Amino acid sequence: MQLDINSIASLNLNHFNVHTAPKKQVINFPDFLIVGPQRTGTTWIYSNLCEHPNLVFSFPKELYFFNRVAEKSLPVSLHKESFVLSQALSSPGYGLKELIKIAYFDSFRTLGIGAHDLRWYSKFFETDFLRRTIDTVRKVQSPMRSDGLMGEATASYATLPQSMIKDIVRLNPNIKIVLMVRDPVDRAWSHAKKDLVRDAHNGKKRAPTSEDFMSFFNAEYQIACGQYSKMIKNWQHCLPESALFIGKYEDIANRPAKLVRRILDHLGASEPLPEHVTARLDRPVNPTSGSSIPPDLRNHLELLFADEQEWLRDYWQSIDSGSA
Repeated sequence: MQLDINSIASLNLNHFNVHTAPKKQVINFPDFLIVGPQRTGTTWIYSNLCEHPNLVFSFPKELYFFNRVAEKSLPVSLHKESFVLSQALSSPGYGLKELIKIAYFDSFRTLGIGAHDLRWYSKFFETDFLRRTIDTVRKVQSPMRSDGLMGEATASYATLPQSMIKDIVRLNPNIKIVLMVRDPVDRAWSHAKKDLVRDAHNGKKRAPTSEDFMSFFNAEYQIACGQYSKMIKNWQHCLPESALFIGKYEDIANRPAKLVRRILDHLGASEPLPEHVTARLDRPVNPTSGSSIPPDLRNHLELLFADEQEWLRDYWQSIDSGSA
């Protein structure tokens, strides 16, 4: 959807200020959000839906915009106000691809616009020269503004505070949300394998220890990612009825085509997925290794999320009973 900048001031927002610009009074804002949490299949959903003819995703995928505004934190790329080439080159987590992306997205595309301004966010839904070039290489047709529903997929939005969710709904009262549910123990283990093992975000040149995993699991954000009782209630409290889609992670493996169809129906996308996308729905996206949880770590996670597992069992039982 598109918002009139001049009308935003009357919405009584908690977090946003938008400065008007004489040359452009309309900005882009999503019709839907895929909010996560992380390691629940949101990348799989995005990878398959981004080629749908009626859906226009932000470019790149995850912008972390609402997290940063809510937390009053710095831009996401290097978590620094300014990009320092020498620091980036010495960082093992950033290669040439990341350097190009940082230089483009943090500098040229949003030149002169503050990173907490809604106009900054709007820029990432535009189809410009770089996006058309990359889409040509990927053999994907670049979306046009009039083509369909705008959306963004950032897996950390699931844990947004109610005050930010209320702002999002004030900006778009008809917004649709997709939230995925996975057993919190399995989700936490998958997240740890990704961050501590596969992506080496800890920056250490050794295998993570049991203490490293424990510290990771006990972090406030990691606990929040497994608290479905809280995140679902937060979104339900702020959203209109039927605006929140809650999907099961297991359906990606067991019923992928049905899951995609349900999500498309929820978003109001009239066309089916292209056949070449449907043919690949059984392929994993962004996987980690299949190693199992060591017994001591499993016991810790089982205790940490015992209440959540019980809440989820009751929640799904109530859903199944209601649909019977």
